[in-house]
Parts: sequence; C-alpha cells; structure tokens
Amino acid sequence: MTKHNVDVRGLVCPAPVIDMTKVERTLEKGDTLVVVMSVDGKTNVEGWARGNGLEITDFKKEGDKAVFTLLKR
Repeated sequence: MTKHNVDVRGLVCPAPVIDMTKVERTLEKGDTLVVVMSVDGKTNVEGWARGNGLEITDFKKEGDKAVFTLLKR
C-alpha cells in the first residue's frame, strides 16, 4: 500500500482532473492518493472519486488549501 500525492493548487480546470487521473491510473487496490487544492472542490472531487473507484477517507481545510485523502478500492 503506497501513498501518492498530487498538488493541483493554482491550476485551472481541466488541469486538476487530468493530473489527478494520471496518478489515479498508477494506483493499486489499497493505495492512497492525497490531493491538495487551493479551493474547496469537495463536490467535484467526490464525483471524480466515485467515478474512479476511490473513497474519500479524510478531508481537511488547512489555511488556503483543501486536502483530500482518497483510498483506491
């Protein structure tokens, strides 16, 4: 089980989705993906995660960033 990180702060759509998908394609079952965004895109990440077989296991706002932890099912 490996932890992967992707920081998409400051990117304009669709770049964050493209970057997250590139990393998601390398994940194996049980791996985690930590996504850092500059805005609260929780609804968008939830839909993207569902569509890609990921579960949000943690969500935090830390100052000006949102941090999502996703688990590959």
